[in-house]
Amino acid sequence: LDCLLLEDVQISSSLTAIKHHTFMGCPKLTKIFIPASIEFIGKGAFKNCPSIAQVSFENLSKIKKIEKNAFEECKLLAQISLPSSLMSIGSGIFRSDSSLTEINIPSSVTSINKFSFKECISLEKVSFPSKLTSIDEYAFYKCFSLKKIIIPPSVTSIGECAFNICQKITEIEFDKASSLISIGKQAFSRLLCLKKIAIPSTVKSIGSYAFLGCSSLDCILFESGNSDLYIGERAFMGCSSLKQMSFPSSTKSIDDYAFSGCKLLKKIVLPSSLTSIGKNLFFQCLTLTEILFEFNYK
Repeated sequence: LDCLLLEDVQISSSLTAIKHHTFMGCPKLTKIFIPASIEFIGKGAFKNCPSIAQVSFENLSKIKKIEKNAFEECKLLAQISLPSSLMSIGSGIFRSDSSLTEINIPSSVTSINKFSFKECISLEKVSFPSKLTSIDEYAFYKCFSLKKIIIPPSVTSIGECAFNICQKITEIEFDKASSLISIGKQAFSRLLCLKKIAIPSTVKSIGSYAFLGCSSLDCILFESGNSDLYIGERAFMGCSSLKQMSFPSSTKSIDDYAFSGCKLLKKIVLPSSLTSIGKNLFFQCLTLTEILFEFNYK
């Protein structure tokens, strides 16, 4: 639709869908009201509408699915209330919406797809649904204003770069009943304000560079019970404030350079469960004076 001068639109209550790219690139469109009859919003439907500051859904909305990039680059959109009927949100749905400050994801949504909130630089608060199972790659990449995230117990995977370069995050909270199995590559790298992390006992894999450059991180706690834990290459590299940590007794593998550049580490105890240790594991750990290996005596 060629809509360079379009400032207002009335969507008929007789419609059930807004098709792909319908209002994409309407630079003067300032607000959108979605009737309750709409069940589907197509990909890129309102993409690159930089003047949209308000999107509202009618009460008793029937919306079930919003496709990928639907509201991407709506740079003035500060708040949006997603209806409880919504079951699926597409990848990149709010990508680069630089004014968005808060989002409450409906309870029926089970996955945060890739790039969903990438570069939402003003986003301060996210409320995750209790049935959420995955946070995909780059979902909150470069969300510079996020300060605290609470991961629901239902989440089993956090994807590559999911929270990478969220520089103001000070706290990551996992539920005691967490089901988390995998932390992806660079998932939490360069969180410059993060001071402490407790890894749930269910985690089996910490990907390469997962906490790279978390320069304020001074304590890593592994909840007891981790089964066959794998720690990837350079996973904690450059955590220059790290002073203490202890590996769970079932740790199987620690890959190359995993703790290189952890300059304040003084003592490490490696568990007897280890079957593989990578090269240069503690490279440039300048104050490390003691490494102890546990042994199983039968």
